[in-house]
Amino acid sequence: MTAPLNISIELIGVDGPSVTILDARGAPGQGPALELIGGEDLVKGLTIRGDEGKQSGLNFSGAGIFKSSGSITIVDCVIEECELTNSPIIDFAEGAGARLTSLSSLVIRDTVFRNNGPSFKGGAISAFASTTELIGCRFENNSATSGGAVWFTSINMIQSCDFVGNHATDSGGALFGGDIARIQDSVFDSNTSDGGMGAINGSLSQIFNCIFSNNIANGEGGAIGQGLSPDAFRVDSSLFYNNSAASGSCIDSRTPIEINNSILWNNGPSTINADGAIVVRFSIVEGGFPGDGNFDADPMFVDPISGDFNLATGSPAIDAGNNALLPRDLEDLNNNGIITDGYPFDMVGNPRHTQDLFVPDTGVADLLSFPLDLGPLERVVSAPTDGFADCNGNFINDLLDILGDAETDLNENLIPDSCDIASGVLSDDDGNGIPDEYETCTADLNGDGVLNFFDVSVFLSAYQAGCP
Repeated sequence: MTAPLNISIELIGVDGPSVTILDARGAPGQGPALELIGGEDLVKGLTIRGDEGKQSGLNFSGAGIFKSSGSITIVDCVIEECELTNSPIIDFAEGAGARLTSLSSLVIRDTVFRNNGPSFKGGAISAFASTTELIGCRFENNSATSGGAVWFTSINMIQSCDFVGNHATDSGGALFGGDIARIQDSVFDSNTSDGGMGAINGSLSQIFNCIFSNNIANGEGGAIGQGLSPDAFRVDSSLFYNNSAASGSCIDSRTPIEINNSILWNNGPSTINADGAIVVRFSIVEGGFPGDGNFDADPMFVDPISGDFNLATGSPAIDAGNNALLPRDLEDLNNNGIITDGYPFDMVGNPRHTQDLFVPDTGVADLLSFPLDLGPLERVVSAPTDGFADCNGNFINDLLDILGDAETDLNENLIPDSCDIASGVLSDDDGNGIPDEYETCTADLNGDGVLNFFDVSVFLSAYQAGCP
């Protein structure tokens, strides 16, 4: 489908991308599924597939969307299974999913790019725009020589996006290009590069509230390769977990780097490398790292193997951050009339500074709030909605019962265990008032959960050995 030149187009699938499908595959000579030149265009609610790109000399690009000059906003679309089958040489193929070039503005929201490529630059997108924003998008299983998902000249903001399973045969498993002003609330997981920079190769200014996990580079920069930049590269409240590089570090930077309130764990023998100064503060770094508030301790995630990086009960990362190091809440997102306080939310929108009554504060608070948790996810403990909650009927607030040790709260849900037992949340088959889920049997000496002869054997062996 080719739109008239320099006319602003609104192409909207009113029933959404699951119903409105533009599939141009299998039509020789068709070119891109959607071609737009000039104008201020809106593409919304479509699924787009294509297998031939726009030809310009030896270059072929944009099997799904080809857009040149003007501006474009793409919302609530699925761009998938796009290939540049008419490109005889992969080195002249760009943006299998979308080639967006010479634009004044590019905005992509709530859109999925999956299974696009291969191409030379950007399996999902090759973008040249004065301003670029990617918000609420997912890039999955795209491939290219450079920039498995996106090849770009510059990006102003990436927010609430997931980059999963993208691959580059040269560099930048997910992203490759120039300047990126800010990446926030986003996940980079299981991206790979046969060369360097498993997830990102670019010149970044700030990463905030992000997760980088399981990214792999066969060169340097398991997660990130930071290019030359006039300013220091800053990382705030983020997690780097299980990223690996055949050479170099999890993070390789050509500029000074500053890391605050973050967690870097299980990333191999070398975590951070920079040509300039490395400043790390109030962060968990495996193996330790010099700096105020840093320490080396298992952050205790709920289930990192399955990707659940919430902090488990008793995690040392709880209440261990420094509030003064948070980026400022310049937009007053919490509507408290103050724009000089810290950013109020974690990466999924939970409020920061949630006080965990069962973990001591080891971070630095401020006049308005408790210390934040380290990493992108604040541990949220559901408190009773009624400040006068008294589930056991003793005319004492439940929280006071727990804090005063009149009641136990072994599952740390701020409800006395006796009430959880009464409601069936916890069990107490032997009726001793201790939840079975947290009860240990002292006679089970070999710890197999069964009382039998083998426990007697352990006792007799210990008895015969005697005391020192």
